[in-house]
Amino acid sequence: MTTAPRSGTIARTAMAYVLAGGRGSRLYELTDRRAKPAVYFGIQASDCAEYMKALNKAGFKGQIVASGSCNDQSVLDIPESHGVIFEQQSYIATQPELYSGFINREILSREAALTAYGPSSPGSAFLRTSFAAVVFAYQVMNEVIVAGADPTDNAVLQAALDAVDNYHVVGHPPVSCSDNAPDYSSVCKKSNTYTTWTGEKFEFFPGLENKFIDLTELLNSIPPRTV
Repeated sequence: MTTAPRSGTIARTAMAYVLAGGRGSRLYELTDRRAKPAVYFGIQASDCAEYMKALNKAGFKGQIVASGSCNDQSVLDIPESHGVIFEQQSYIATQPELYSGFINREILSREAALTAYGPSSPGSAFLRTSFAAVVFAYQVMNEVIVAGADPTDNAVLQAALDAVDNYHVVGHPPVSCSDNAPDYSSVCKKSNTYTTWTGEKFEFFPGLENKFIDLTELLNSIPPRTV
């Protein structure tokens, strides 16, 4: 997401700040086998809240676009989050009325389970995605066992993941691993969408109501990394 600079002035009207960098030679231990933008630096919800507050205090009037890591109730509760565009990688858990049938029932059941057995921390996209990931891993490994194979064998498990196609994941659109790019072999979730937080609810952009953007082609177009 957009962050305030450490010094100097900040433009009052801008659509975005694009942060560019070099080859990442000073981060070689981290960038040896992955592109610099893919290095995880551990941004969390509290950071997102501080960035939004800092931008507001600096008088920034442009549009802020926040990643799914910022989609946390503790962030949505601050006034500075109003009008921010948030990435959504799953169905909107706080607005189950947007969906019908199975999706609606699944969201309500998951939220009830997290309320009853989950942590007492504010609800977040990270918490819900972690829940879905655990269930997904269990399902895949259980299928390996049913097939008579050993789920602790890395090669066997990788083959099972590579074969995943149009697979159901709790609270998310179906995922596929069978069409993954070589450099992104573990990225099976390849769709997202963006919504604007009004302070009370998320609103979709015209034409994107309850729809997800398929990023498969984009990921597959990235040239393989060479060492």
